[in-house]
Amino acid sequence: MKKRREKTLALSMAFTAIVSLGVLGCQNELKDPAHELFKENSTTVEWKGSRDEISSFSANVTVYSMDTRKETSLKQDSSYRLATKIIDGEQYTRMDMKDAGPDGRLRSVVSGPTEMLVFDTASEEIQYRVPVATAANDFAFLQNDLGFGKVDLRNVRAEAKRLSLDMAEDGESGLLISLPNEGFSTEYEKRISTKVRYDTTAEVLTNMETVDIRGDGSTVTSSMEFVYQNCGDGNYVKVGMITKIDTQYEEKIEGFPEDMPHYETMDDIPEISEEDFKKMEEAGNVFENPSIKLGDPADPSYAVTVVEVYDDVSVNDADSSAFRLLF
Repeated sequence: MKKRREKTLALSMAFTAIVSLGVLGCQNELKDPAHELFKENSTTVEWKGSRDEISSFSANVTVYSMDTRKETSLKQDSSYRLATKIIDGEQYTRMDMKDAGPDGRLRSVVSGPTEMLVFDTASEEIQYRVPVATAANDFAFLQNDLGFGKVDLRNVRAEAKRLSLDMAEDGESGLLISLPNEGFSTEYEKRISTKVRYDTTAEVLTNMETVDIRGDGSTVTSSMEFVYQNCGDGNYVKVGMITKIDTQYEEKIEGFPEDMPHYETMDDIPEISEEDFKKMEEAGNVFENPSIKLGDPADPSYAVTVVEVYDDVSVNDADSSAFRLLF
């Protein structure tokens, strides 16, 4: 009998009409754990008014995460209500957290073009004010307005050509654009690749990928995959996203014996009998150590996956009063 702490996700709701558009093909088969969350959770979408544009978007968001050095499955992290809207040509966003803080109070965050506020959800008492830096964005054309639906690919191609960006067809229905790395490098890390991909049939932004080399010698590959639902008549709306951050180190940490045993998964941990476990427990030799890490202790490389699943999606129905604290 294995005595270990296993974390599982109880997911029972059926999934309908989700289309996941990946970097290497038109559609993924939704087999890995991140995609399974979308298969096992239903998503409802209510679209009001014209389907020619998305001027506001709101949804319940459930966030799952996994660190390969700590977990072997995705676990629920947090949940919140998201609302975002274009008002007078500017984007405003609000997040209402569903989990209370250590003091038992629920908090919300609202942001606009110049300021972000953190406040008590019930009393609307403002606790923090944070200025938001604004800067010219030459690549704003890469996604339309709020970024939750279809993209004007004709404009994307025209702007990419004007800026002399590298464009290439990617498969039967993919458009891949590479961005210059100079504008993304800092004194702490050097950008070596920046790519965005579109599905030209669905006319949506499907993936973004960056590769950076950090000052500590690690190579960090970050990718975002956007998941959409077809709402009929070729109208797609985003119902979630999958972010993966893979950090790799070339050199190992010195001081660890080469033959030091380690475990890549929970299933690799040796089994003990129920009788032996009870003896150890009675002797006070059983305790939980949450700091134990999977994988080679001499190799600091790790990968983090974050999945955001949207539900109860409402398009073009957000009320401007939700952002009133900024006015």
